[in-house]
Amino acid sequence: MPHGIAQCRVGKRRYARDAIITSSSSESTRIVGTFDIGGLVGYGRGSTISSSSSVAGSIGGSREVGGLAGNGWGATISNSSSESTNISGENNVGGLVGHGESATFVRGGR
Repeated sequence: MPHGIAQCRVGKRRYARDAIITSSSSESTRIVGTFDIGGLVGYGRGSTISSSSSVAGSIGGSREVGGLAGNGWGATISNSSSESTNISGENNVGGLVGHGESATFVRGGR
């Protein structure tokens, strides 16, 4: 399934609440939506994401926009990375995670 234009929760894994994602990657040229927009995971609340990566030309949305995960509220993210040339949005925008409230980040990457 191509990761192109959709409304919300856009990413290789659109909705991954409380999921365990390991050694996963995503490559796209353009990812666009409204909210919960990520290169790998759109909505990853409470998930564990490890040893994963995302490469995208551009990622854009209104809110909760991130290079790896759009919404990573309460997630644990370790040894993961994002390489995107353009990430844009209005609220909660980040290179790795757009919304990372109560998230745990473990240093390390590729």
